[in-house]
Amino acid sequence: MEARLTIQEGFDEGTSFVLAAGDTKTIGQGPGADFVLEDPFLAAVHAALVFNPPASFIVVDMDPESVGTRVNHKVLAPRHPEEIRAGDVVWLGEIPLGVSVEGVELQPPPTRPAMTTAKRAKVVAEGRYEVERELGCGAMGRVFAGRRLSDDAPVAIKLLRGAVEEGSSEHTRFLREGALAAKIQSPYVVAVLEAVAEQERAYLVMERVEGRTLRDLVQERGHLEVDVALRCAEEIACGLSAAAEAGVVHRDLKPANVFLTPEGAVKLGDFGAAKSVAETQSALTMTGQGLGSMAYMAPEQIAEAKHVEPRADVYALGATLFHLLAGRPPFLPRTATDLVAVINDPPPSLAELRPELPAELVTLVEDMLSKLPEERPTASEARQRLAALREVS
Repeated sequence: MEARLTIQEGFDEGTSFVLAAGDTKTIGQGPGADFVLEDPFLAAVHAALVFNPPASFIVVDMDPESVGTRVNHKVLAPRHPEEIRAGDVVWLGEIPLGVSVEGVELQPPPTRPAMTTAKRAKVVAEGRYEVERELGCGAMGRVFAGRRLSDDAPVAIKLLRGAVEEGSSEHTRFLREGALAAKIQSPYVVAVLEAVAEQERAYLVMERVEGRTLRDLVQERGHLEVDVALRCAEEIACGLSAAAEAGVVHRDLKPANVFLTPEGAVKLGDFGAAKSVAETQSALTMTGQGLGSMAYMAPEQIAEAKHVEPRADVYALGATLFHLLAGRPPFLPRTATDLVAVINDPPPSLAELRPELPAELVTLVEDMLSKLPEERPTASEARQRLAALREVS
């Protein structure tokens, strides 16, 4: 007889850990655990599992200093055995594992429990921030809601994927780029508060922005009205201009990285993290990278990702504005081969897709999408032209 614990959501959704009858196994994020999870908020040996059918199947929280273990709604006391059954959900921090036992019918799955004050907190950055809950995950890493303990200010904490060895070139570059991103001063940029590398993990601590993204808005409406698109693009250009003055290239501007606050403000996010995409090779030779991001990527960045200038971000702004107005990006690469079209082929005619658009707006988008960086406006020049178009629209 076998028991199985299966991750129900997150990066490793669908991954299972199997115990045979009589097994005792440990699970955690360290090499000393039998089952290893890539989650720095777990203890190295977070919990123990003992499977002795048909008499018992128990889980034990092994670390009183960790983010805790729950079975369904119940928070476990450290080192206190708790019986589990098929259909239960064991929560290691914020990772849910569904329990199944060979030959045993599953009970109705319990609903996800609300956060509870009994759950032990996790702190990072030498205790400066407390992690509250996971907000989401993507190709770059996982994002958690947290608070700065010195003043209780809400923050977002992005955990970047992969280990960062202290003293390595990656460690040095991450801290340097995080410090640069923290220098960007603009109300239109999600502020990077600090970059932290500890225990071979890299975190970006950022201003927490509540709201949705431009991608969400376009999906809802199909495309945006001219005045709305112009305002969003102008404010993004303001943010890019501030970034260029600070010596920072975003490299991953797209509608999904532009946030709309409940008050209607536009904020460009993911500064400080985007540069880790393809430091050493061209996008044409990458495997597993998100082609969705490459739909907005400048030709020179696709050909040689390591060396790009601020006008690559202006291209991405042009591709984003094209998407806002047309309901789709200028290019839709589905394979690496399709990326050659981004480098060589002109974009579709925005005037044909939206004949009612002002000619000056169509020209500006075409200029921002120029294949040669030197033929594009700077972010500051784009902002001025967008502001002029808003005045007459």
